[in-house]
Amino acid sequence: MRLALALLSLLWAQDTIRVLAYNLLNYGNTPGYCLTGCKDIQLRTIIDFIKPDLIVFNEIAPYPQYTRRLLDSVLNRGGISYWRSGIFPSNLTGDRLSMVFYDGRRFEYEKQELITNQGGLRDVYAFHLYYRDPDLSSHQDTLFVVVIASHLKAGPNSSDATTRAQAALAIRNYIQALPPNRQRWVLDMGDH
Repeated sequence: MRLALALLSLLWAQDTIRVLAYNLLNYGNTPGYCLTGCKDIQLRTIIDFIKPDLIVFNEIAPYPQYTRRLLDSVLNRGGISYWRSGIFPSNLTGDRLSMVFYDGRRFEYEKQELITNQGGLRDVYAFHLYYRDPDLSSHQDTLFVVVIASHLKAGPNSSDATTRAQAALAIRNYIQALPPNRQRWVLDMGDH
């Protein structure tokens, strides 16, 4: 009976992942109402309260130093050193970046793929992560998570709606083209 209960508990092992999507409103290109340092302070408060495991930030200035700044000044501080991010794209076309940040104790980076650049407006990337199961070395099986970091075009004009629809269609087509084991755990996070 004990063996059956132990096996049953292994089959039903669960974990909770806390996620956060946040639009930083021109982080690094900030107008005078709240400079980047001001946003860093506010983000620290938010992160400390929510305690996420996975974050998508939208509207980061399109320079790698701002991704690094979020890691060093907001996430990895006070003795914390486990936060990681996706790779800054070498072919970024938009004027704002959406990026995934994740707890490296819980997730590992596999790859990232461009889904669409919305006509050069804002790039939409899919970040493929896998869950760092504590028993991964013994069973060689894990959960893959595809995090889509998107920031769709806002605006009331018909051209804005067309751009949003094209991006949404590109995201849907991307998801449908994923292998079945990757389609199960897709998070489309961002500013929609």
